[in-house]
Amino acid sequence: MKKSLLVGFSLMSALLLASCSSTTSQSSSKDGSKISSLKKDVASLKSQLKEEKSNSNESEDSSSAEQETKTFGLNEEAIAALNDKKYFGLKLTSATKTFDDHGQSLVNSDVQSLSISNEKSVQFTFNYINYADDEGFLPSLQYFTVYGPDNVAATIVNQQEGQDSVSIGRSSNTTFWANFSQPIKAGDKVQIEFKMDNQETPFVFSAQVN
Repeated sequence: MKKSLLVGFSLMSALLLASCSSTTSQSSSKDGSKISSLKKDVASLKSQLKEEKSNSNESEDSSSAEQETKTFGLNEEAIAALNDKKYFGLKLTSATKTFDDHGQSLVNSDVQSLSISNEKSVQFTFNYINYADDEGFLPSLQYFTVYGPDNVAATIVNQQEGQDSVSIGRSSNTTFWANFSQPIKAGDKVQIEFKMDNQETPFVFSAQVN
């Protein structure tokens, strides 16, 4: 009788262990599936975030590039701002080989550093306005760089007609001349950069010579 009970108890224990083992196995399998699914979700989210970040960076780079390569044509005003407030404005109004009286006086001048020629020189005129500079504003020659069709920097003659430092709310015009490394004619495209010491990027003006 004792042997029979012992056998029965052993059999019941074996069945219970098998049941527990099966339940544990099923539970582990379900947990494993959940973990695997979560890992896939996390990987998917990381991929989406990476793609969004990449797109965002591309958009910012594109916007930055557009801002840096902004070019102003004839009579288009470039405005410098400080704390979202207009500071000064600058506008190219003329790029010509028809020299005014001052320019004519410089043609083939005996002073080599002041001499210009009909073949290789251009006269530039800028309009400028002071929006908020308490000290007055004048675009001095040192802030200009001129480039010819060959992208070679021209030599700006040390003569500036119109050197009025204007107060807030006022504007004026200034004219100067540049000698290029090769003959330049009407229709040729030139560029002028203007950059003061506190400017992050220069203003770039482009025009065809007339």
